[in-house]
Amino acid sequence: MSSVCCKAYADMPVAKLAVEGTQINFGPSDPVFQFPLGRSRFRTFELPAKLNPGSTLVVNALGQAGNVYTKDGSWAPYFHPAVTFLDNEKIATSTYTEKSPTVPPDSCVSLFRCGVALISVPIPSAAKFVVIHTPFDAVGRTRNELLSGVNPDQTYVINGAYVTLPGHARKLRAIGMATGIVDVRVVNFSVSSDAPVGLATLYVMRPHADPGTPLSPVTYLNGVKVIDLKDGAYTKLYVSPGTYSINTEKGNSINGLGNVPGEFTVSDQGKYFLAFITDGNDSRFPPGTVPISDPKPRQWLVVPEAAAVPALTKMFYIAPETKELRK
Repeated sequence: MSSVCCKAYADMPVAKLAVEGTQINFGPSDPVFQFPLGRSRFRTFELPAKLNPGSTLVVNALGQAGNVYTKDGSWAPYFHPAVTFLDNEKIATSTYTEKSPTVPPDSCVSLFRCGVALISVPIPSAAKFVVIHTPFDAVGRTRNELLSGVNPDQTYVINGAYVTLPGHARKLRAIGMATGIVDVRVVNFSVSSDAPVGLATLYVMRPHADPGTPLSPVTYLNGVKVIDLKDGAYTKLYVSPGTYSINTEKGNSINGLGNVPGEFTVSDQGKYFLAFITDGNDSRFPPGTVPISDPKPRQWLVVPEAAAVPALTKMFYIAPETKELRK
């Protein structure tokens, strides 16, 4: 491992963290710091200056596609993420790791099930900087996982690529790395009331799902393409009051997603929240949620604002293909 570069957090080199996100490629020559969790390569970022209350830091550690199914049977080793928040004086205030995420339903604890290790944590109000690193005991860590006989073969997202695992594989090992690729972004969400006169605001979202990550529904409202809805993403558009039909098509040739039709009504010029789920029984959305498609493992829901907003604060924004739909 590289030599220790700094004696204190205040000595660390700092870069600005863009709201749209940053990808880190930790390599052998990157600096090392002696954290309470042990030595680790790291990157330190200054958080964006203007953050809405409840803004969230989302960290994805991506499996290395070149290491899938290597000769020793290892399964996509990856950099187990940890984040440490620093205040304005660069004093550590809190640390979160993949082992203790604050949002367990959105955390992937074994790589073979979803292709990423995810941390999603609220940004403390006093935080001005964030350090991305890994617990020392995670480097070289192995996990024995059982994938019971499944047919057909299973497809996963690894480092942005689709990788197929034979359906009869029984045992996999996820090995922690001292280097790797990590995506970091700030989700700075707030509900807006900026719709043009006569139009309602419609949020269309795809909460993170495990399993189901590769499913990417290209979504149409009344035959007009709105968005290629990625896992963990949302969009916002403005629509006239009225009844809308929903249709989808698969976003790529191998994700196996067919048309998931539905219908809903925008009755006034308020705010509406439309969610696509893949497990058919998403516990994040309480009573008041209205299914608008068949009760299958993949369906559309109209979600109350009180339930939708906490989910939206953990998602990233994709601009819509169509910004307004007028009837």
